[in-house]
Amino acid sequence: MKIVCVCAGGNVRSVGTARILKYGFNQNAVAVAIEKNMPQPFEMLADWADVITVAEGHMTSAIPEKYHPKLRVVEVGPDVYGDPTNPKLEQMILRGMSACGLTKEIEDSRHAS
Repeated sequence: MKIVCVCAGGNVRSVGTARILKYGFNQNAVAVAIEKNMPQPFEMLADWADVITVAEGHMTSAIPEKYHPKLRVVEVGPDVYGDPTNPKLEQMILRGMSACGLTKEIEDSRHAS
């Protein structure tokens, strides 16, 4: 799957999510920021993506409505982690992926291929 991972600054939560998706689940994932990548580069990536993840539910309002069917909230809360490889963040990402159904979507897409 092609996945765009979104957080506020594009340096910690989205990078951590993309890293787990790439190296843990063998998905094509990129990290972007709401604060720095909007709107043209984001729209190009959103058109490319099968799925768009956001790190917090309130971030969905920053995503253009036409992309909402692709949205998955991988809820990890505010950026208190400081490092995309923080073990607590990794646990929160995995929990969030499971809670929003993304883990199952990835498994299902593998079986469909």
